[in-house]
Amino acid sequence: MRGWLVARDGGMVAIGSLRELAELLGLLGAPAYVRFSGGPEADAAGTSVDKESGCTLPGLSVNPLTPEPWWDRPAEHWLARQLCQYAHLGGGERFGWVLTGDVVGRGPDSEPLVREFRAVARLASGVLDEAERVYAAVFDPGRV
Repeated sequence: MRGWLVARDGGMVAIGSLRELAELLGLLGAPAYVRFSGGPEADAAGTSVDKESGCTLPGLSVNPLTPEPWWDRPAEHWLARQLCQYAHLGGGERFGWVLTGDVVGRGPDSEPLVREFRAVARLASGVLDEAERVYAAVFDPGRV
């Protein structure tokens, strides 16, 4: 195991870079997701609510971190894109954290809904800053 893989924050590891996040995903052996919320304890009830309809969803809304099989770029590029697409959901008391779990459906934006989750890691704020730099350097947002 890598030296950075040190449990903190109630058993979650602290991730400080996209490289560390990619290495962690390689060690998990299961699909991983990111969630921006008050953390695992705040989400212990295990469900999300669709804000537009008021419907209670059957699990937590999450976003995939594990690259799709067709992805032919570095994993860090995928991670940067995924984190940048959803980082607006963080801020204040909400932070990004990595989890695994059982997908039980899809939310209104086609995002996976996960139950029986296992919290794995907390993303340091520097990871989001790095993701923004990588995203700006390697992607062409808005291109059609």
